[in-house]
Amino acid sequence: MVKTAPTFPEVMNSFSRFVGGIVQSHCILSSTIVDAIVLVAHNGRAFDIPFLLRSLQGHNLQSLLADDPRYGYFIDTLHVARTFLGGSAATPTNNRLGTLFQFVTGAEMENSHRAMGDVKALYTVFRSPQFWDRRIESLNAFPPIPAVDVSTESDSDESDSDTDSVEGRERVLVEQDIDESDPKNEDVDEVLGDYWQDGEFIPSEVPEEMFQKFTERFSSPRRPGERRTGLQVSEGMANSPIKAWRLIFTTAILERIVKHTNKYGQKKLSLDWTPIDKADLTDFIAVLFVMSIQKRKDKPSNWFSSNPLLESPVAKKITTGRQFQKMLRYLHCCDPDQNATSDDGEYDPSYKILEFKNSLEKRWAALFVPHQELSLDETLPTQRRKVITKYNRHMGGVDLADMRRLHCHSTIMGQNRWWLKLFFYLLDVGTSNALVLYNEAMNGKQEPYNIVDFKNKVVEALVGPVLVDDIPSDQSVAHCMTNISGAERQRCTYCSLKGKVARTRYMCKGCGVPYCCIGSGKTDKDCFASAHENEGIREICIRHYRMQQTNTRKDLLKKRR
Repeated sequence: MVKTAPTFPEVMNSFSRFVGGIVQSHCILSSTIVDAIVLVAHNGRAFDIPFLLRSLQGHNLQSLLADDPRYGYFIDTLHVARTFLGGSAATPTNNRLGTLFQFVTGAEMENSHRAMGDVKALYTVFRSPQFWDRRIESLNAFPPIPAVDVSTESDSDESDSDTDSVEGRERVLVEQDIDESDPKNEDVDEVLGDYWQDGEFIPSEVPEEMFQKFTERFSSPRRPGERRTGLQVSEGMANSPIKAWRLIFTTAILERIVKHTNKYGQKKLSLDWTPIDKADLTDFIAVLFVMSIQKRKDKPSNWFSSNPLLESPVAKKITTGRQFQKMLRYLHCCDPDQNATSDDGEYDPSYKILEFKNSLEKRWAALFVPHQELSLDETLPTQRRKVITKYNRHMGGVDLADMRRLHCHSTIMGQNRWWLKLFFYLLDVGTSNALVLYNEAMNGKQEPYNIVDFKNKVVEALVGPVLVDDIPSDQSVAHCMTNISGAERQRCTYCSLKGKVARTRYMCKGCGVPYCCIGSGKTDKDCFASAHENEGIREICIRHYRMQQTNTRKDLLKKRR
């Protein structure tokens, strides 16, 4: 029984779903992007480029056809055959996929001219060591195809000989009766257009405006060989803070740190060592972020203290003090057994952080291409008037980057291990870059996030919705007046904020802050009610009271001395 060949839209839709599956499996589930995708076709330069552009555009993968080996390749094995075997239009036998397969593997190709047979042959050729050895020798023979040059490809002398000469026949797609009432075929005429002529696919007749429609987003305003600026992945992959953060701090990077840390802990044979997992590492990072948001610069041991004046309830909700100190002590970013010597035989201390740094730099380069007016350094010598003007106009980018990173206190804490400071620095820079990715993806859809908002969302996603401030919320405790223990009188915090002095025997049970209230001798105004009119006033009162308590303790210590 002869089956009807699929229509062009059906093939395109099927391939688009296939490409979407690649994106979903490699990009979303693993929270990373594909390091490189290689598209392999035989004689695809003439037949497949318009098809690929149309299919890849919907998944923001047009860069696979760009002249950038870091992002992907399009390899036409027809050009490989010509390079290896000297094939040409005059020697069509050497153009065959079967001839190339036999040259590379030494075996006859099975199921020639069958879809799966050709696919298996292409896959075998591509995976063959002989193929890659020869490819290195003749790399310029078939480079990745710049998308901006696709529309002029058919004008070259080579295009006439690019028709499929397997078995001496041209590749012909036969027209078929199309059901116009079928919804999936309603745009058939528009899709096919000038692609067809008398039942044959004619790539040289593809109109310029069609190519411009396909490549508009990714070929302009670039020069040949350049990548488009901005976000290099689809917006959906960075449309939430945690997605953007995990694009940089991928599962693979975090798992390598876990692996090295466990190996180092076991090597030390410490009695308090137990293996960690990725959740322990993300908890550790979340605590660092919380403390930077709260601008805590004291020792980490204070965060988990039982003293309510020193502790951080949020940090204690995320992890234990013992676990945090263990992570801080045994954290490792490199293989403990790695050779620390450089190529010249000298000791190279940078090996402790080099793997982590290189991994992040690769992510940054792959995920985002900066726009114009880059700020590289604040000490560049400038001698011309126009240069000075442009320098003063655009060098704020360096300050902006530092300000974004240091809007919170840096997560760098006083440590004797120099490389650990670099680790914290890279953690800050990576998070700042993730913020750039997120704001770029959400451009025009909402107000840009600042680094504090971004870290808050990342912490909530890493450890769940915990408070990022140690101030009790209205929902967590009941706010009512109660007597101060010991029957002592304390200064009303709300009156103190207004520069008045008033003492009271009552305090808010939920906030732990003394207030005047009706019934305590002050009947003209209820400070307790005024302080609880909104969350902002209540937080200010709590902070003011705690500052008063800290100053009182300092004064007592001075008197004792």
